[in-house]
Amino acid sequence: MISIKQVLRSIGLKTFSETCNFENIYGLEKEKQALMMALTAKRPCHVLLVGPPGIGKTDLVLSIYNANRSKAYFTYGGHSTNAGMVDQLFHDRPRILVVDELETMSSHDQVSLWGLCENGILAETKITKTRQTQMNVWAFATSNCTKRILPPLLSRFIVINLKRPARDEFIEIGKMMLIEKEEIDPTIALYIASQVYDKKKNADLRDVIKIARASKGELMKINLLVDIMSDNESK
Repeated sequence: MISIKQVLRSIGLKTFSETCNFENIYGLEKEKQALMMALTAKRPCHVLLVGPPGIGKTDLVLSIYNANRSKAYFTYGGHSTNAGMVDQLFHDRPRILVVDELETMSSHDQVSLWGLCENGILAETKITKTRQTQMNVWAFATSNCTKRILPPLLSRFIVINLKRPARDEFIEIGKMMLIEKEEIDPTIALYIASQVYDKKKNADLRDVIKIARASKGELMKINLLVDIMSDNESK
């Protein structure tokens, strides 16, 4: 597969991190390919990843952002207004926009984003003053659901629905994360991933890492943490 660094170069993004790419994310191969297709499109193409927490949505879009921070802008949907997203877009004119939890973005900012995705025009009206500019921006976003996203904006995205991985895939991904990123013994890594999936109602890959770090690989501590987190779900 073509690397994310080569893709970013092809759309004029020449400065990139040597360490941030999709190779550090396990699974989600089809989703990676779809993102690569959007990045290599000759004209702006926008992708929205939708699904429950803890399945890798944010990791995917952050890989794109981290590959070239100098030409990209990142914001959390719920903080876009306070962070001055529209002002930053006017000022910095990024080539890539990354939004985490798009469904929490204010309607005002969603309208601005809709215009940008629709025709490359960023416009804003405050009282009697209006400003606008033209720019080519590739937008990549995540969302836990689509109910709070304005339909006109939603229609401008390629929407990819992500599901929780099946048991075998979850355990394999969790195990590899712990072995390669946390340097956990393979047997312990397998045990942690299996326990999280089998005992938690909403298995979350982030919980695999939390338990590994807090327990330091000790079985009694692993079991205690898994039981505590499982009990909390039932309350």
